[in-house]
Amino acid sequence: MLHLRVSVFPFFLLMRIFIVVPLLVVCVVFLGIRHITGSVRHFNVTVINRAAILPDEGYTYVTGSRMGVEINGELVYVPKGFATDLATIPRWYWPIISPARSDLIEASIFHDYLYTCPGTFSRIEIDSIFYQILIENGTPEYVARKMFFAVRLFGSSHFNYNVECYSDDDEGDMEWISPSLKM
Repeated sequence: MLHLRVSVFPFFLLMRIFIVVPLLVVCVVFLGIRHITGSVRHFNVTVINRAAILPDEGYTYVTGSRMGVEINGELVYVPKGFATDLATIPRWYWPIISPARSDLIEASIFHDYLYTCPGTFSRIEIDSIFYQILIENGTPEYVARKMFFAVRLFGSSHFNYNVECYSDDDEGDMEWISPSLKM
């Protein structure tokens, strides 16, 4: 009588390789992203004036009136006439999340403005303020977290360091003047 011994050792070894190794890779990638992006810093944020936008060229818009945001008790305004593309989301991703989604608009405009004219805010602070405005506007937390991670990972090329911005304030209605046009 011939007895075949089938070893199950290679099968379990392969199972470990195909299950455990990908899980370890996912954990390392997640921790790496978390390290790169940093964590959200908390700000008390309240949108004072709602955004009014007007279509411009292509997929850009301009603010039709100034938009105010209170950050930890300090008012910061986006001037009238500021150009924005709303959320800078690649076109192929628009069917999943549209940049013109109503709960993203004000946070995106304010984020674009602070990336253009950061003032005393650091990039991580601006991204955290963006996250807080998203949450205040009713964006689900998982969407707000994805947006926060996206600006942390891909936003550095859009951030202007040491830029001084100007606005023309006649009769309380701030008008946007591009930093490149001001001499």
